[in-house]
Amino acid sequence: MLSPARHARAADVAADRAENAAYRSDQAEADRQAGLARQHADQAGALAARHPGSAADVDATDADRAAERAEREARSLTAG
Repeated sequence: MLSPARHARAADVAADRAENAAYRSDQAEADRQAGLARQHADQAGALAARHPGSAADVDATDADRAAERAEREARSLTAG
């Protein structure tokens, strides 16, 4: 099981990969990476819910922001 910090990092990596996929106009890969980022953000949030007020809350917020970035990148291909 990953820690919330590791989930946040994994979500950030997936967001970077979604951005790269969007740059290459690879919709399927951008969507896949956005989905992975969201899964990691959800896992970080679930772990943070078990320990409210801890550093896990910050990690979960970071993971959620990364997932939002990945989703925004994936949507940018369909908005054009």
